[in-house]
Amino acid sequence: MGRPRKRLRVTGNPEQLTNCQHVFPAASIKRFADLNGLVTVRHLGTKKQFKAKPDEDIFCASCVWDYHAESGYMLDIENQFLALAGEILASRVVGLNAEQSETVTKFWALWYWRAELRNAPEPDRTVHGVGGEPLTNEQRDKIESVGGAFVLSSGNRLPGRFLAGFQIFKGIDECSSQLQGGRWGIVRAKAGEFLVSDSPGRTLAVPLTPEIGLHFESRDCTIPEPEVARANACARESAKSYYFARDFSVCPGIND
Repeated sequence: MGRPRKRLRVTGNPEQLTNCQHVFPAASIKRFADLNGLVTVRHLGTKKQFKAKPDEDIFCASCVWDYHAESGYMLDIENQFLALAGEILASRVVGLNAEQSETVTKFWALWYWRAELRNAPEPDRTVHGVGGEPLTNEQRDKIESVGGAFVLSSGNRLPGRFLAGFQIFKGIDECSSQLQGGRWGIVRAKAGEFLVSDSPGRTLAVPLTPEIGLHFESRDCTIPEPEVARANACARESAKSYYFARDFSVCPGIND
C-alpha cells in the first residue's frame, strides 16, 4: 500500500497518457511533507498509518476521467490555483478579491468532484447503433490524446471516463454559480496544524500548508487551537478513506 505506480498507461506509449490522476495536486500535498519529503497517512476504520510521497498511488485515481479533461480545463484550474497559493504563501496576497475567490471556488469544486468520482467511478454506457472495427490500444490512446472519444467494440460501450470528464466540468460550473460573489478568507493557525482529507465533502475549506488554509465566507484571521481542532474535525468527517498531515501529534481535533 502506498507504493508508487507507473504513470503511463502503456510502457513506451508515445501519447504519454496519464494513468495516475491526482485528486488533490501533488504540489499541494508536498507542502504538508516532512523534512524527508513524506506525509503521514491514516486510514479510516483501521487507523493504520504509513508514510507516503506526494506522487504515490494512494492520492490518485486510475483513469477515472479522460486525458483531455486532465490535461485541459483541470490543469488550467490547478495552475491558476497553485499560482495564487504561491502568492499567498509569499505574502504578496493578503486578502482575496472576487477573481481570486473564483479561482479558489473552481479548485475546491474540482477537488470535490474528482474525489466523488474516484470513490464511485462513472460506469461504461452502452451505445446503440454504433459499429466498426476494433481499435488497438495505440489507436484508442491517439484518439483520446486529441480530445476524441471512442466506443469499445465489445458490447458497444462508451468508457465512463469520458462521461466523468464532462460531469466534473458541469459540476464545477454549477458550483461556481452557486458560490458566485462569495469570498474566501485566509486563515492561519496560531497553534496546532491542519490536516487534509481525501475529500472536502461539504466543508468549504482548502488547506494550503499545515498552518494556513482558505475558508469560504471567512474573514482573514489567525485562529486559536480550539478552532484549528474544529477545522480538523470537519476535515476528518469529510474523509472517505483516509486523511493525511505533516505530523498528527500536533493536529488537534483527532480523537481516537
